[in-house]
Amino acid sequence: MTKTTLIITTRDRPQFLQLVVETAFKQTRPFHQIIISDNSSSNYFRSKNKSLLEPYLVRYPDHLELVQTPYNFPSGPGHAKYIQETFVDGADFCIIFHDDDEMLPHYHETALKILKSEKELVAVGCNALKLKDTKLTHGTVMRKTEGLEFVKNSKQLLKYYMGIGPISAPPLCGYLFKTRVFKLIPFENNTGGKYSDVVTLTEATKFGPMIWSCEPLMKYRIHSMQDSKIVSTLDFRNLLNYMVKKGKFSSNSIYVQSYRFKHFRLKFKSFLKSGKWHSAKVVSIYLIYYTLRKLIWRKQTYGYFWSKITHK
Repeated sequence: MTKTTLIITTRDRPQFLQLVVETAFKQTRPFHQIIISDNSSSNYFRSKNKSLLEPYLVRYPDHLELVQTPYNFPSGPGHAKYIQETFVDGADFCIIFHDDDEMLPHYHETALKILKSEKELVAVGCNALKLKDTKLTHGTVMRKTEGLEFVKNSKQLLKYYMGIGPISAPPLCGYLFKTRVFKLIPFENNTGGKYSDVVTLTEATKFGPMIWSCEPLMKYRIHSMQDSKIVSTLDFRNLLNYMVKKGKFSSNSIYVQSYRFKHFRLKFKSFLKSGKWHSAKVVSIYLIYYTLRKLIWRKQTYGYFWSKITHK
């Protein structure tokens, strides 16, 4: 029987950790092993996690383990690398899941079935319903909710991140990997910084194609403690340079221009939410100028959008 190890990374969010553990034990196909990698910043949170998880540790002593990291990992890639080197040996498949997201009951069973369907596949990503704190909101992360998307290579993957189309890329935390491939993926944040998830997935395509389930198999939570809500221009530029080089895009391509537009839009929204009205006004003016000059009047833009809409 194939074995899947689920590693849940947690840092100072015990109220969400308990929810994801509950969903992990409600899977239609149980995980062989569930490991909580506790990267808490203080003894208070470590103690809180242990207290909340005690009933599960008693009930599932052979399948659940709570492990404190040897030291405080300030970044996600550092924690992921530690997991890669420590926890996945002996498993056929593995998943790194965030403590603030949740799984739908058929998540593991469906993802595993898809991954086993074609020998050359190295990983399966999945769509997610959206949570605002604890409430389910409208729409999904990928937008498209039916069928499968086959990702053959790094350039195709990057186009999903860079372009403005009907399908968005699924979150890294929902990926089911073949362990032999997961062990080879480089986890580092020198490239892309807080957006290094994109680099990790791009490097994974070197080992084979991936597939995405457009059917939602998990819930992706948006909340006030989320680091991803902070927009970093420096990390954005770093990642964009990587994308251009890796995908061999010209600096004037529709994908590069679209990705820059996405960044400006995120900056505008972040300034509005933080009450920085002058900065928001400056960015909004630039957004209008950029759209008119770089996107609207380009004839290839219409062909690009049409190809996305028709999936050609």
